Amino acid sequence: KAPGARARPVLSMLRLFHDGQNDVARASTYTLSKLLRPLGFQRRRARLIKELSLTFDRHLLYGKERSWLQVTDLPGCGKYAADSWAIFVLERRDVAPTDKELRAYLARTAFG
Repeated sequence: KAPGARARPVLSMLRLFHDGQNDVARASTYTLSKLLRPLGFQRRRARLIKELSLTFDRHLLYGKERSWLQVTDLPGCGKYAADSWAIFVLERRDVAPTDKELRAYLARTAFG
């Protein structure tokens, strides 16, 4: 897990050079690794991001139903991703995240 201050500029660069999951899926692991270097574990992160992008790309290109039932079934996605999906996509507030930032977000928005 990288701090937001280091991750945001990397995400901006990734978006600048790669337009969507289809483009990331076609990018070389080496190119992705170079962009992700400031975060550390760049080869592992590049492999996981590429694998995740390929998973989505396969389903969009061939119109298949998703092969994953839960977010944690996707490459590189664990509890934090599942909690974030539930909170931000499914708009659930009954989630019990272990991440302090997600807990703080839920506390701030509990009555909103």
